Amino acid sequence: MTPQELEQLVVLAGDASKSQNQWEATNMLTQWLEKSDETVVPNLIKLLKSTQQESATFFALTTLQRTDMNYEQRVELRTLLMSLVYPLPKHLQIKAGVVLAKLIQQDFVSSWHSAFDELLQTCPPVYLRTLDVLFEASYEGEDSSTRSMKDVLRGMSLSSSVKGVQIPIEQTISAQIMQHLITLLTENKDSDSNTLALSVIKKMVCWIDLSLIMNERVISFLFRALQLGVDAAVLAIGCFSELVGRGMDVPKKVILLQEAKILENVAANVNLKVLDASPIKIVIEVATFVNSTGLELIEAWEENQLAEAFWYQVLDLLFLCFSYGDIDVSGAVIPFANRIAVGMEKKKNNFSRTLLSQMILVMYQQMKYPSDFQFDYEDDVESEEEMYRTELRKLNQRLVRADPESYLEFIGEVLSNLPHPVSMSPTPDVEVALRLVYHYCEGVRPSPGLKVVMKNSTFRTILCALHRSDITSHTHREVLLLYYDVAVRYAVLFLEEKELLTHLLVPLSGDRGLQHENHRVRSRSCYLL
Repeated sequence: MTPQELEQLVVLAGDASKSQNQWEATNMLTQWLEKSDETVVPNLIKLLKSTQQESATFFALTTLQRTDMNYEQRVELRTLLMSLVYPLPKHLQIKAGVVLAKLIQQDFVSSWHSAFDELLQTCPPVYLRTLDVLFEASYEGEDSSTRSMKDVLRGMSLSSSVKGVQIPIEQTISAQIMQHLITLLTENKDSDSNTLALSVIKKMVCWIDLSLIMNERVISFLFRALQLGVDAAVLAIGCFSELVGRGMDVPKKVILLQEAKILENVAANVNLKVLDASPIKIVIEVATFVNSTGLELIEAWEENQLAEAFWYQVLDLLFLCFSYGDIDVSGAVIPFANRIAVGMEKKKNNFSRTLLSQMILVMYQQMKYPSDFQFDYEDDVESEEEMYRTELRKLNQRLVRADPESYLEFIGEVLSNLPHPVSMSPTPDVEVALRLVYHYCEGVRPSPGLKVVMKNSTFRTILCALHRSDITSHTHREVLLLYYDVAVRYAVLFLEEKELLTHLLVPLSGDRGLQHENHRVRSRSCYLL
């Protein structure tokens, strides 16, 4: 098949106005590609050289991207692409960059040593897309060829005669790439190019020399990027996460964060105090950064290796994210909160007790369902709310374990602060109070916690007060169901407080239970009885 015939088939295959011709052309192209003979690659390269049709160029590039080529064909293709890219429309330049990334990955270390020098002479959409695709592979995982490429970019010689020799950092290819990217970001006003450049930097942060990132020019631009739009800000914060996640000792990470004032600048540029004051994608990325940073530093805190003022900065960001009015933000820092709860259980000092009180209070507020929550677990949004609270309940167990007595005191305060009569309390308030009582025994040690808590006179007093209240008159079915679950879980109380059993059985067997208008309440009441 000649390049002209190939071009004609591609054009027909893309013309939906003539369905019969489109089907026939698509079928012929498929059969031609399935041959996989030695003429396919040469004809595709000839097509690239001769065609003026964008669809044909895109077809050729896409097919070559997926096709194995010998060394001579790869050399011919890369030479063609380097000369071809300037006249191409932007979307085809980007596609060319994807193909170039494949060629560099195959030949850079072994034979195409000038690949990056040549690449940086092309137009921004091409080299940015090439770098983005190329470093994506190293970002997600490494094979031997990727490791070798990164070693060369970092300045390590792979030549057998001088193997292992390191050239000065400022002369490395990675330094040239970083300089090129920052220059582009500083001078270029195209938001798409800036976003792609930041994406490349993010993928390089974890493996290039630290001095190429930790310098005034790069760090100051990353801070400015926090104000350059959602995509740029998200990527800039992602760069900070990658930076903290590098394999180095915790003291070095602390110095890095302090010298660059990363925590202060993130807090100053992203509003975590007012809901929706900053775009939610940015706030979620900040929460992810706070979570990963906290997990990197937590062991140093447990071993008293962190300055108090610095740790307070980290905790301030944690609580701002944890108490934020969006479950994606709050949920992102729960792993860090869980880890702190474990640390508080070990430390048992005044600071830990203060921290525990603050953590319990925020968790209590976040456990409350929204006032318009319908408890419809088949609804996608409400299912996400329930999944979030499932994670909060796991945190709840650890907080109870850290200091059961302080937690029990908090439960007593919550129940005491409910409006009277209890049946008139807002559903979110009374539901979360019951939830705290129900799950309390799960965090108490030694196991089984249920037996331990039923020997606690304070907890028994709380249960007695609950049973003597008018909670069964509450109008919301979920409050009724949760109260009945509490009563059954701690049913051993009725062995000694027999008069309380009437407070439970009368509503459970009447119109607040077995005869309730809602089928869930009726079926659950039947099961619990």
